[in-house]
Amino acid sequence: MLNTVAEYLYDQTSLYSLCWILLLSYGLYLLAKLFRFVTRYSYIRWRLPGPKLDHPIFGMKVARIDRKSLAKLENTIKDYPRFGRMIYGPIFSIMVTGPEVAQQIFNQVESKNKTFVYMMTPWLGNGLVFSEGTIWKRNRKLLTPTFYYQSLINFVKIMNKSSDRMIEVINRDSNGKDPIEFVPLIHNMTLEVILNCICSKGSDLQLNIDTNSREMTYVEGLEKIRQGMEERFSSFFSIFDIIFYRKNVGKEFARGAKMTKQYIVSLIQEREENPREESNKSDYDMLDLLTRSRDEEGNGLTQKEIIDELNTFVFAGHDTTGAASSFVFYHLAKYPELQEKCREEVLSVMGGRDEIEWKDIAKFTYLTCFIKETMRLYPPVMFISKMLNKPFTIDGHKIPANVSLDISIGLIHRNASHWPDPDKFDPSRFKDENIEKHHPYAFIPFSAGSRNCIGQNFAMSEIKIITARLLKKFQVSLQDGYDIDITVKVVLSPSDNLPLLFSPL
Repeated sequence: MLNTVAEYLYDQTSLYSLCWILLLSYGLYLLAKLFRFVTRYSYIRWRLPGPKLDHPIFGMKVARIDRKSLAKLENTIKDYPRFGRMIYGPIFSIMVTGPEVAQQIFNQVESKNKTFVYMMTPWLGNGLVFSEGTIWKRNRKLLTPTFYYQSLINFVKIMNKSSDRMIEVINRDSNGKDPIEFVPLIHNMTLEVILNCICSKGSDLQLNIDTNSREMTYVEGLEKIRQGMEERFSSFFSIFDIIFYRKNVGKEFARGAKMTKQYIVSLIQEREENPREESNKSDYDMLDLLTRSRDEEGNGLTQKEIIDELNTFVFAGHDTTGAASSFVFYHLAKYPELQEKCREEVLSVMGGRDEIEWKDIAKFTYLTCFIKETMRLYPPVMFISKMLNKPFTIDGHKIPANVSLDISIGLIHRNASHWPDPDKFDPSRFKDENIEKHHPYAFIPFSAGSRNCIGQNFAMSEIKIITARLLKKFQVSLQDGYDIDITVKVVLSPSDNLPLLFSPL
């Protein structure tokens, strides 16, 4: 009987009527989505605490990140030392500024903000930074041995050789009286290090940067990506793909993503064509470890996964480290008395040796404090964004699902409730007797929780080695009248090439 009724209704329903029903249904669906959005927006805007808006309709101004805008944001949010709602036109989020709240989120919220995922995946794919769930857990477990103790010992040798070449370049290009541009110098060095760690290239990129065309392709591609991400971070409308990829900067970003990926593929193809002889696990490079790792079921990483992870390693292994090192050397030059204190420690640990050994790294206690204080003020990654897939409560305030939680590492590191006189550069904050006074999430330059940076020990070791090696050879100083400014091109960096004077000791 039901079939008979259905056939009758079908016969009586014209195609014209059916189209109207479908259109009406879709319209009701859109109205429901709009209602949910307006309800959520109204609640976030008027019921949650947050700074005064610059405009009643457009909310807060979107500005390029520099020292001035960062100081303004810091001042704007100072009355909200735990969290505050932020409104940018129709876009809203919760800015997390307190380490207690950050700890709560890191431990309970897993989902990434899909907005940033789709902006970055054309470049980095579905590597550790963006993968989630079982895929992330499996791959994180497979990749962790890449940064085990024995691997790091081998990488220290590579870092020393690249430091030798960097010293050679400085001696060649510097007369001790005129500044040299440090940012491209340190980025060439860190790129050389990560390439040699990944695939045992034996690269001398620093000495042959103008003639090494394959590496230059990667460098040029990455610069296109940096310019593209700077545009997306600082322009409201560039968040949307349909607008961004119509701009020249968006087209160049897509081209840069293709160039960097092609370079990574060429490294893998080169290894396949010229496989390394079987050797001890202790001699494996990163590419060996990636291709030979297996899970409990005997399955390894797919070729696409290897490409995505290597792409992430090459970028994170040199760009973030290069940016952090730039700020370290800026502070060494700015505070000569602290530079001398670092140098005295380096000399006491190394004695007459030039090469740094693995056991030396743990002895650089004051230098470590100096580097950490630099990363407190200038963390390479300024914020981490997560998306709520279910309601979440902060300090009694219920945050609805589908709202972005932006953990502001930069503002947490300058939170006056946890860092007295937060803008003052003071390495003693990180002495052993003072560390216990800090909240465990008040200093998180490498993120925190289960998804913290897998390569943080690699990065810290590299920064310590290059800093110690150069301090042993040179006095570093600033050009008269120079003052640094900052920008965000994927990571926080000096806005210029940081002119520094290197005077041989």
